[in-house]
Amino acid sequence: MRVTLKLYSANKSAVTSSAIEKCLREIDYLTVEVSRTVGPANYFDIEKSLLKDDAEPVAFPVEDISRMKYSNSAEMARLFREGSFLKVHFTRSGSRRIGAIGQELSQLTRGLFFWSDSSLGFGPCDITQGIETPDGEEDVRLVDVAHFVFSITCDNFTDDPNILAERSMQSTTWVELQRSFELIVGPLTLFVSF
Repeated sequence: MRVTLKLYSANKSAVTSSAIEKCLREIDYLTVEVSRTVGPANYFDIEKSLLKDDAEPVAFPVEDISRMKYSNSAEMARLFREGSFLKVHFTRSGSRRIGAIGQELSQLTRGLFFWSDSSLGFGPCDITQGIETPDGEEDVRLVDVAHFVFSITCDNFTDDPNILAERSMQSTTWVELQRSFELIVGPLTLFVSF
């Protein structure tokens, strides 16, 4: 199953161009891909609509920037626009810090975690969780609206996702990165989506 570990903050005022630049400097990278939505990253509405039988095939918020390559944190910070979600993709960035987190999480989960994706996001973004209704139907619930999100994903996690949350707090590299971000944007919430 696809499992994503997220550190997020719902504190809108913590996200400034300066904070974005500082957060980007916490992760080493050569080149990253940057996307920006036209409005909020309204995943809750999108996921709810996809559950309907007559759903339109819309899986992502509309973007005005899609996976453009950048290597300068100040340039990326200037792309931030109030009311939009700026996402920095680290998947092919060559980040040793994220690679170390992925490796340590793999060791802590007996080799069940394989890092497949990672990103930083700034601006309004729905944090959602797939759920099952009392009638056994698939549904989705809105957990929170984040304004800062760091995530790392494993596409094929085969253990209990809650174990991953416990193990992440045993990961020195994860905890160090969390503390670094908290010095910039304030307290963060750990959330596991699957």
